[in-house]
Order: sequence, then C-alpha cells, then structure tokens
Amino acid sequence: MTDKELQIMATTISKHEEQMERKMEQIANKMDVIEEKNNLYHGINKSEQKYGDVIVVQHNDYKWGVIDLQGNIIVPFGKYGWIDGFDSGLARVRTHGEIGWTRNTIGIINFDTNTTLNDKESIQKFYDNDRVLHPEKYAKWGIINEKGEEVLPVIYDEVYKFFGKNRYSTSVKRNGKIEEVFFHDLNPSLPVYSIHKSDYSIIDCDGDGRYFNINDCYDYEGNFDYDRLEDAILDGEYVVED
Repeated sequence: MTDKELQIMATTISKHEEQMERKMEQIANKMDVIEEKNNLYHGINKSEQKYGDVIVVQHNDYKWGVIDLQGNIIVPFGKYGWIDGFDSGLARVRTHGEIGWTRNTIGIINFDTNTTLNDKESIQKFYDNDRVLHPEKYAKWGIINEKGEEVLPVIYDEVYKFFGKNRYSTSVKRNGKIEEVFFHDLNPSLPVYSIHKSDYSIIDCDGDGRYFNINDCYDYEGNFDYDRLEDAILDGEYVVED
C-alpha cells in the first residue's frame, strides 16, 4: 500500500471517528434532556425556580444548572457552585469555594495565634489577608444571561445582590475595589438608564468606594423600607439636599 493510500485511509478513519463522537454527543444530550424532563415531571430535583423561559435547578446531589422549558441544558450542572435567580435577564453565579463574607460571620478562631476575632473590622481584615495568601480557596463571582453566556467575567470577589430589587445596576468587588455595573451594558435588550437628579445626593462617606443607592431600600416585593433610608442618613451614607 502506497503512502498516499495510507494517508487516505487514515483520513477516512479520522472522519469516521469524528462522526461517531458527534453521534455519541447527540445521544448523550438527548438522554440528558429526557432525564431533566423526567426530573421536572416527577418533581425530584432539590429545587426548581422558573424565570421566564429558563429554570434554575439544583439537583439532589446539590449541583446547580440552568435548563429551558423543554429540558435542554443551558448551563451544565456542576459548572458553578451556585446560581442566583434571573432578573433583567441576568443572574449571579459563583464558582466553587469559600465565600469569605463578613456580613454573616460572628467570629473566627485563629488557631495560629490562638485568638478569636469577633469584630467586623478584624474579620474583614482576616478575610482580605487570607484571600491574598490563598486565592484558590475562595469562589469567584460573575453574571450570566439566559443563554448561559458569561456577560460579566467570573473573576470578581463579590457581585452584590440584585435579584428581586428592581435595580438598574449592581456593584462588583475585586481586590478591594468596588465598581458599579449597569445592566444595559450586559443585556442590550434593556433600555439605557440615565441618572436624574433627585431630592438626595450620593456620597462616598468613608472613601472606600461604597456608595449607598436608593434602590437598596426596596425589598423583594418592591416595598420601600424607610427604616433603611433613615439608617443611611444617620450613618452619613445619604445626605438629603435642601
């Protein structure tokens, strides 16, 4: 057999293998769709939340994913450690790892120094230092759209909650720096938001980039929390204009 004939044979075998791989993928995808439809029908998932044409699902093995109404998998299960609800066609996602938040932490025992940290400032400092020393331990945050595309890269230390808050933007934190991200930049179908002057002004009260937003006063049902606004004024986060 000549070299040319051997090359033709090798090419034919390679194409056949590629065709078989594609068929196997198609079969696997169909089986996955059938499984997801079956899970939805029998209600055997740990949780299922529908948002428009997509469903955020947590399997009984605690793996998160997103499917459409036909059971097609949009976000593979296990790709992210957690997926929030969709709002404005967008959802927060988090990779696997520790969160490193101080807001729900009441104390940390430092076994290296045999001391206990129980004030917010010390706990935050501990997390900030530990994140620098052991970045692999901590989860990264980002935002996906309803197609499962990462419209905000999953590189942030935190993406602030916006689901159910009727907001036009959210804040993201990376390496101690906080920035505002507008949803119309992530979802082109949304109207472009323009900031209008109102009866309040936003100030950076402590110089760390933390700005209070009036939308933070709304709860999940869209009710305005006047106590939250009063706290912001008393804390110096908000200054009411004359």
